[in-house]
Amino acid sequence: LCLDILIRILSHTDPRDIFCLRMCCRSLHEASVQRIVWTDAVRRIPCRSTWSLSSFQTDKMTLVELQHVATSACRFMSHIRRSLSAGHKLMPPIATRLLNLDVPWLDPSDIGRDMLRLVPGGRFLITTKAKSVVELWDLGYTPTTLIPLYPLATM
Repeated sequence: LCLDILIRILSHTDPRDIFCLRMCCRSLHEASVQRIVWTDAVRRIPCRSTWSLSSFQTDKMTLVELQHVATSACRFMSHIRRSLSAGHKLMPPIATRLLNLDVPWLDPSDIGRDMLRLVPGGRFLITTKAKSVVELWDLGYTPTTLIPLYPLATM
């Protein structure tokens, strides 16, 4: 089949299956590394979950980042299954990242946070403080994304 037809077929395929099909032949491998295939896979995610596509700027993401986002749900479920089958009572962390909440432009006596909430999808974090300050932090969409020193928004 020509590349356009293979791309169209892969655009309706589960991301895990795209990786499996990639190993079948050169034509499928060539089709599976096309950006549009993974952009479509990321666009289909909000249909199956509670988070929004607007969390991701697919036009600025690399192919590896698109693949990471598209397969994140199945990788997370696989991690849970492995943890349960190993008999763990608590699931070990997938990644550990540090968020510096001591932003220099705030009063040092006001640093303590009352609430931390992770927005569904895992990219954004909302924090609140005693003096009614609400902050929105962008954690990025891959474990290697650097977390900015300042919140995205403060109110």
